[in-house]
Amino acid sequence: MLNRKEGLCLKKQCGRIGVELRTVFMGDDLAVILSGGDRPHLGAAALGVPRPSHRDPARQSASVSVLTLPGHRDDEFARRVAYRLAGVLGVPVLAACGIHVDALAADELVALEALVDSMLRECESALEKK
Repeated sequence: MLNRKEGLCLKKQCGRIGVELRTVFMGDDLAVILSGGDRPHLGAAALGVPRPSHRDPARQSASVSVLTLPGHRDDEFARRVAYRLAGVLGVPVLAACGIHVDALAADELVALEALVDSMLRECESALEKK
């Protein structure tokens, strides 16, 4: 059963883009903040709820609901965090996300996605072992 008093804080940099991932346990439930870039903010929130996989009920997956502030495009990152961590950890996960990078180029977006995926793998590994 997951019950952590200490949260996890990961910081990563890729070129000019810095990102931070923080976790806070609320009982057994998990809240995650993913922020960074030139102006960290709240752009989207996603709630992931663990459930049996539709394809293989013996495996765990998650259902996710997303709220996005008008004009923001952080919903995909928030959804990704909530989906992956709820499915892996088997607890409800609330992910709040806001990463803004001025004049983000297409190749920088690809690098940012890889950076977030790397942070998620590290987060999954750290939380599964505790």
